[in-house]
Amino acid sequence: MKTNLWINSTLACLFATVSYAGQTKQFKLDVKPIFQDAFTADPEPLVVGDTLTVYVGHAEASGDQMFSIIEWLYYSTQDMKTWTAHGPIMKLTDFKCTVGDAWVK
Repeated sequence: MKTNLWINSTLACLFATVSYAGQTKQFKLDVKPIFQDAFTADPEPLVVGDTLTVYVGHAEASGDQMFSIIEWLYYSTQDMKTWTAHGPIMKLTDFKCTVGDAWVK
């Protein structure tokens, strides 16, 4: 359990400092689920000042495949109604040591 908490905290810090620029878009929260532009899993919230940031895994599958995380996205809001999608901040291919997939937990 402590290892998972450490890993999640470490990834959140990494996500906050690594960014693929120029991929933001705003949308209004009027339906559920909140994030509808991608299949997301394992949300990790982070509040800094008056901004809530949510980091999520973006998973895809085709045919009989299991869902695998291909990249990590982040969204932010200051009022819980208007959200900004910032695009991918890290991709599976960014990890040189990976062989295979990152699984949705």
